[in-house]
Amino acid sequence: TNIDRQAFFSASSYFPESYAKWLQRESVTVVPLDINASDAELERMMERIDGLLLTGGASPIFAGNGSVSVDASSSSVRKVKVPSYYARKVSALVRKAKSINDGGRRFPIWATCLGFESLLLIESDFSVLLSRVANENVAGAVKVVSGGSAYARFMRAHGLPASALNARRYAFSHFYGFTLVSFMANARLRAKYRLVATSVTKSGTKIVAAVESLEYPFFATQFHPEKIEGEHLASLQIPRDAESVKIARTLAK
Repeated sequence: TNIDRQAFFSASSYFPESYAKWLQRESVTVVPLDINASDAELERMMERIDGLLLTGGASPIFAGNGSVSVDASSSSVRKVKVPSYYARKVSALVRKAKSINDGGRRFPIWATCLGFESLLLIESDFSVLLSRVANENVAGAVKVVSGGSAYARFMRAHGLPASALNARRYAFSHFYGFTLVSFMANARLRAKYRLVATSVTKSGTKIVAAVESLEYPFFATQFHPEKIEGEHLASLQIPRDAESVKIARTLAK
């Protein structure tokens, strides 16, 4: 079909099938949310589901190249970062998830790659620095740095101690990320999130690989567990050994 691919993907709400398959292997019923739905409709849908997966993707987090802002006290004009339509929608979903948890019903969020980046930017009130790291199509090592984290305890309970997790490679594919220096320097974010794991990009930059909320059942990774069994192009640097499959399936639980 002769279509304008850029226009199609810009106007569409979609996610790769690999995410659905990853969850369905653990008997999770997948309910797509349409980002183009109204905030009210999305909130109604959130009341009818049991958790939220913020997938990876290529949606812009910031609108255009910035917007003009006028400082009334000095009449100066400066360019500032403005959240995109996608980021505003994700912000609304995160607020609703917190409200549901605050009301007494456990409502987890898992965020991957773009979802991970969006969640941490939102939770820092867009104050944490998102850096260009050019770490696409990489099978990278991950180091668990918090043995007392809920993540480490859960994986250990499923026969995967930190030593086993650290010995494996994980599927990364991202142009942007958070350096360890940037995360550690952001007091606002560190007050809300525990650093769980780090990685090193192919250019040698140490980055945040996984975090978990200190207050809510929110967990986020820069790497892609859904790719392990869900994507099969030979050109992709995806580990497919039995232990990597076990880790990916355990994370889906």
